[in-house]
Amino acid sequence: MKRIWIITIFAAAVSAAFLAASCDELITEVNEVTLSGYPEAKIIVDTNTCCLPCTIQFYDNSEGPHHEWLWDFGDGDTSIIQDPSHSYGQAGKYTVVLTITDTVENNDNREIRLNFITVKDTLYVTTANLAFSPLTGSIVDTFTFSASDFGTAKTWFWDFGDGTSSASPSPVTHPYDSAATYEIRLTITNDCDSIDIVDTLIVI
Repeated sequence: MKRIWIITIFAAAVSAAFLAASCDELITEVNEVTLSGYPEAKIIVDTNTCCLPCTIQFYDNSEGPHHEWLWDFGDGDTSIIQDPSHSYGQAGKYTVVLTITDTVENNDNREIRLNFITVKDTLYVTTANLAFSPLTGSIVDTFTFSASDFGTAKTWFWDFGDGTSSASPSPVTHPYDSAATYEIRLTITNDCDSIDIVDTLIVI
């Protein structure tokens, strides 16, 4: 709330003597005027980056008088709560808009935060996603290992069970020098998860 002071000065009398460098008593009148101001929308959050499943707490940090709120979370959902929480169901970037309204003076204001929320995907690899060919082979074969339907992996680490490894993404190839049963382990990571998948391969 802003306050200003309006000061009005009245001359009680103006005469030729005043012009000659003398004046009568001055009367001062002071009036106080209160200005309501305008709303200014401001958004803050507890975090603007999260992994699925993702719930973010939004806060109204607006200035000036306002009595109504309309949040647009960028995924088709809205809220009229002052400080709502919202859950995102898909990975992606979301633009958030907060519109506030001063219902007394009928003023409104909005803040638009482009691509403000980043929701990252989780990994969903299972043993069924790990495949190798041939399923059973001999030491003269070169085996191909692959993994699919895993989400957004960033790093790969293959442990072939014979003391060798690879950091190449799927698919990879690898030969074996000795007949044995090998434990194959694939570790994949992204910004949200780290998952190990283990299977066995028989080389005859």
